Amino acid sequence: TNSLPTVNVSALTINTLTTSGATLINSTLTVTGNSVFQSVSANTIFTPVVGFLGTGGNITTSGAYTVHTFISGGMFVPGSVLGVNYLVVAGGGGGGEGDSFENGGGGGGAGGLLFSSTTISPGSYAVVVGTGGTTSANGTNSSAFSLTSIGGGAGVYESNGASGGSGGGGSGWYTTPIKTGGAGTANQGNAGGNGVGGGNRTTGGGGGSGSVGAGGGVSTNGTGGTGTVISSNGMSGTYAGGGGEIG
Repeated sequence: TNSLPTVNVSALTINTLTTSGATLINSTLTVTGNSVFQSVSANTIFTPVVGFLGTGGNITTSGAYTVHTFISGGMFVPGSVLGVNYLVVAGGGGGGEGDSFENGGGGGGAGGLLFSSTTISPGSYAVVVGTGGTTSANGTNSSAFSLTSIGGGAGVYESNGASGGSGGGGSGWYTTPIKTGGAGTANQGNAGGNGVGGGNRTTGGGGGSGSVGAGGGVSTNGTGGTGTVISSNGMSGTYAGGGGEIG
């Protein structure tokens, strides 16, 4: 007998062999493409295994990619050794409250963003999805594959912005010195903008994954930092933008 080479099942065509099935004559086939390790003997019909890439989350397809989206915690269970592209975003920070004297807390910072690729082995992987912070509270962390995105920093009334994945904006307060924006986490986000003290008392915007939050102006509050535009590997959208204060 002869052995066929290792092949990628997503693009497999050998004579009559396709991803929908084929008759194999005097050969042994081992399929490892993206996931499956399955051997079939000569003169048998091979039927691809549905869902063999993995289980967990909301499963969709985008071109050649299978996408697992988690909006709450769960488990991801790959069927074999996989190369995966991951996007992990933490919960954003809450904005600070204001008062009737035109003092206000800064905008909330975006949750930390991690976007890259890795190789994982068969097993069960816990996925934790962070939640957004309430008023003046940081967001909570998200994690997967031993990677953790840090929750966004809050904008805090009468205070500097809190640090986080991206930092919260500084408060607009009637006294000086200014209230500074919180620091972001390296490779996950950016700092919040500074607030303005004294008569103007405008607030800083929360930092975003794409840029720092804007500082307060003479008469306008700072806008939140930009998010990160992703359009590859089956994912598309703008993620982890910072918040700004209204009013």
